[in-house]
Amino acid sequence: MALDVAPGTVLRLYISTLKGGPKDKYCVLACVTPKPRLLLISSEPSQLKRDNPELRGHQVVIDAANHKQFLWQDSYIDCSDPYGMPEEEIIRQLNDGSNRIVGQISISVLRDLRAVIKSSALIPGRQIQWILDALPDP
Repeated sequence: MALDVAPGTVLRLYISTLKGGPKDKYCVLACVTPKPRLLLISSEPSQLKRDNPELRGHQVVIDAANHKQFLWQDSYIDCSDPYGMPEEEIIRQLNDGSNRIVGQISISVLRDLRAVIKSSALIPGRQIQWILDALPDP
C-alpha cells in the first residue's frame, strides 16, 4: 500500500527517536518519494538551535492564527534536518484509528519552507531536490 497523503500535510506521528524521549509530534510531510521526509514542529526551538545562527535560520514560524485546527500558539518547523521515517511506519500509524492527519500548512508557511530548504547548506542536495519537487510551489 502506498502513502496517499500530499506533501504539505501536517501529521501527528509517534516519533520514537527524540532526544527528550518518544512521543507524538506534529510534523509536515515534506516528501514521500523516493524516501519520506518529515519536518518536525516544536513550540520552541532547542537552545542549540536558538544559539547557532545557521540552525536558527532553518526554523520557520508556523502561526497559530492560520493553523487553529492543531496549534494554540505560534510554533516552529525545523528545516535543519528532515526526519526520515519508513513509509510503511507512516502508513501503519495513519491506519491505527487515531486522527493523525491534522491539517495543511498555509501558503505563506509553504513559501517560507521552500525558501529555507532551497537555500539550505545543511540538508544534503538530493534531499533538497526531493522536497522541492514534492512540496507545492504556490
